Amino acid sequence: MKNISFYSFIFLFLLIVSINSSGCKKQDTASEMQKPDSLKQEEFVDSLIVQPDNASDTVNIPVTNSAEKQTIKDTAIKQVNRRIIVYYFHATTRCVTCINIENYTQEVVNTKFRKEMKNKKVYFKSVNFETSPDEHIIEKFNLTSSSVILAMYEGKKRITWKNLEDVWDLEHDKEQFSNYIEDELKHFLKKLKEIET
Repeated sequence: MKNISFYSFIFLFLLIVSINSSGCKKQDTASEMQKPDSLKQEEFVDSLIVQPDNASDTVNIPVTNSAEKQTIKDTAIKQVNRRIIVYYFHATTRCVTCINIENYTQEVVNTKFRKEMKNKKVYFKSVNFETSPDEHIIEKFNLTSSSVILAMYEGKKRITWKNLEDVWDLEHDKEQFSNYIEDELKHFLKKLKEIET
């Protein structure tokens, strides 16, 4: 009788795990056909952005009139607030592949972009899209599964973003995966520099 209870428990456990793994990449062709364009232009405010600590700091430059002072303040804030956030969106229940994707992504950001993180140009943020306070996050980034998203912001305004969909195909090869994340993030940093000049 104990063996039957034990096997019943194992069966139920496996059933629950397989049902709850819905946050992993879906393999159906319908979701593959709905891939978003590589870069999106957005004008709305995103509630999950990371604000630098000094976002409200002003530049202390002597000026003669209040209009000039406000222009300098606005310019300084915009330059400080321009940044890229590397999001890892995931479900509550995650498979080994999902966890690897997050770990590999975070490792690349923390090791290859240490200077940019220190200068508050690059951030990494892991977000559970099932429990996010932003109820529209799935629509904002066209999420169909766990995803790595690069998003460029100026203040609270998201300028552009890209879903790095190839992470699923590259997860089995950490070196190729890391090169992919690094190349895409370098491309975004180049665009950020172009905007700032």
